Amino acid sequence: SYGILVPDMSAQDDYDGTRITGEDEELAEAICRMFLDREKMAFYADKAGERTQSYLPCKYRRDLVRILNGIVS
Repeated sequence: SYGILVPDMSAQDDYDGTRITGEDEELAEAICRMFLDREKMAFYADKAGERTQSYLPCKYRRDLVRILNGIVS
């Protein structure tokens, strides 16, 4: 587990800061929960560090090609 799942944001680009959707509120609530729970924040900070150590551009490309080929086939 490297993060917290939140619902997809709208497929429509919306840069109007005055329009707050339910998805925006759910994301904000998840961020607030993270900041309020220091143990959870430390856990995911460590996980983020682990993830950066395993990231390799060539592996990312290979995995992306595999996924896209699976979608197209």
